[in-house]
Formats: sequence, C-alpha cells, structure tokens
Amino acid sequence: MNRIIFKSILNGLEGEPSSGKKLLDASCASGKSTQVYRDFGYIVTPTSYNPRSFKIKDMTCLQVDLNEQWPFSNAEFDVIVLQEVIEHLENIPLVFREVKRLLKPNGIFIFSTPNMLNWVSRLTYLGTGFYRGRKKPIDVSRPPGNAPNWHVLPFHIYHWLCYQYKLKIERIFGVGKRWHCFVVGLWIHPIAALCTYIWWITTEKDERQRAYNLDLWRYLNSKELLLSKNIVVKVRNIEEE
Repeated sequence: MNRIIFKSILNGLEGEPSSGKKLLDASCASGKSTQVYRDFGYIVTPTSYNPRSFKIKDMTCLQVDLNEQWPFSNAEFDVIVLQEVIEHLENIPLVFREVKRLLKPNGIFIFSTPNMLNWVSRLTYLGTGFYRGRKKPIDVSRPPGNAPNWHVLPFHIYHWLCYQYKLKIERIFGVGKRWHCFVVGLWIHPIAALCTYIWWITTEKDERQRAYNLDLWRYLNSKELLLSKNIVVKVRNIEEE
C-alpha cells in the first residue's frame, strides 16, 4: 500500500457516510487498507487475486480475478476502491461496467493510477517511447494477466468510459507533485491549451459533444494532470437519464 496515494483516497472519502456502508476493497494485498476502512465504520469486503497475502486474521479475503465478471450482486456496494490496480488489468472497460453494476445509486468509485500526462512524462516519451508507468520494455515472461503496469491509459480514456457508463468524475487528486513539470510545461502549456480549446470547443458544432469536450479540456489542463506522478480519481454513480 502506497501511503501517499492512500491518503488521497481517504481524502476522496472525506465527507461521505461510512458507518454501516458497504465497501469493496478490490485487490487489497495484505489488507492494511481494509483495516483502515473497517476502523472508519465501513462493512468491508476484501478481495485479492492471491488471498494468501492477506494478513487480517478475523476477516476472509475472497479470491477474485478482476479480469472476469465480479462475483457480487447488482447494487451491492456503496463504495468501490481500486488502489494502483487498474493499470495491471486486461479488460478495463469490464471494470467500469462492473463498477456501474455493483454500485448503489449515488455510490462512489475511487481508483488510482500512474499519470502518463504530466509534462515530464510527455517529454520522456519523445526520448524513450515510454510514458509514466513504464521505464523499459515489459518482461516477456509475464503474460497480460500478470504483467505490471502494462495497461496505463491516458486520463481521457477513463473520462470517456465514465461518460459511457453514466459515472460522473467529481474530482482528481494529484499525488507526487513534480514541480519541474511546471518548468517544462511553462512554455508549452499556453499554446497547447489555446490550440486545443479552439480545435475541440469553438469549432465543435454538436452541442453535446462540445459540452463533453469542454469538461475534458478543463481536466486535461488542470495542475493535477500536468504536474503529478499519479492521480486518484473520485467517481460517482449517477442516476440513469
């Protein structure tokens, strides 16, 4: 458990009711996060691909492969948390479909992931071909279901998936601010922000697409995405239209 990232996850839960609420701690590793959630009053269901690593003796950790349909009932949870997990999975759209299915109305989904869109990551890609989250080629002995950080996605994909499944992004927390990213982006950002605003918003004729583009544009030009090593994303399950 990354303590700095976990602190931002707790910040995302701040102000949300916890006592008696059901929380799914998906891929919880040793269970340190599970214990904290339980101490806050949540009724916690911990899962892991390898439950043998779970260390809380008075709780049972369920063996769940998040690449397959999750073995829970519709609208079962008030909160679902994925800490540094989503970028390891094979089928990320499945994750969002399952989150939508399992969350109660107004429920919360919080996930963290490496941020490939900070300015230094973008510059590193020009020189190495790798964004934030990967520094070198993936070990060929590790298949897709068991390979570290092989599926790091840019934020706009998560934004689009949330829109498709009626999940509303409420806030992004930047983790590990890299202020040299500010120096790198200082001379690029004004031009990039202006050009994309004109391209995506002022010239877009479709009203719904323009509103979507503007919402995304604001996130993509936020300090959380431009300056941070990792991001924690807080999402709410909104009512169907």
